[in-house]
Formats: sequence, C-alpha cells, structure tokens
Amino acid sequence: MKTLIFNKCGKGATDTLFIDLDIPFNEFNATFKYPYERLLELVLGEYGFNVLFKQYTESRNGYTHLTLVIDTCVNYEKALILKFLLGDDRNRITLQLWRLRTIGNPLDYFNGSHH
Repeated sequence: MKTLIFNKCGKGATDTLFIDLDIPFNEFNATFKYPYERLLELVLGEYGFNVLFKQYTESRNGYTHLTLVIDTCVNYEKALILKFLLGDDRNRITLQLWRLRTIGNPLDYFNGSHH
C-alpha cells in the first residue's frame, strides 16, 4: 500500500509526522496497538489536533512505522515534541534536535529559504 503524504503546510511547517516505533510489527498489532491508540488520542487531544490520516506499516527490519497526518500545521520543534511524546526513536529525536539547533529548521532549509 502506498503511503499518502498530505503536507498542505508552507515553508517551515508540517502536518505529517513519521514515527518509528521500536516494536516488532506483529507484537505491536497483537499487544500494543489498542493502548497506543489511546495514547494518540490523549496526546493529540491535549494539543487540540485531529487525525486526518493514520497508517501503520512494517519496516524492512520488521518493526513498526506510523505515518500520521494531523489537521494543523506545526513548526519543526512542535513536530519533534509530538514525535517524542508518541514514542519516536529517541536517537532520531536527539539527532533532529541537534539539527534544529545547528542549522535551524530543516523544513525551511530543504524548501530553499537558506542559501
């Protein structure tokens, strides 16, 4: 199944979150999916966001990936906070925070606003 990307946001923002859950896909579906869905509701509800699209996929190494599209554009830092709260790979979050502090918002950088 092809992943749809909805990003309707302009430079510096996104509505699409890619979350790498370090849980084997089959184990996630059997044990963790229901409580994780409650966590999604809690975190996104706290910020007043609604889900427009959600897709769980199995990575090449058998783990769980989530593509989540929300109804609100968020800046890179807010996206990282959401990804952290939703269980994204902690090493990836650390690298992305370093990138933010070092080169600035990569959503701006890769959209051509930095020279």
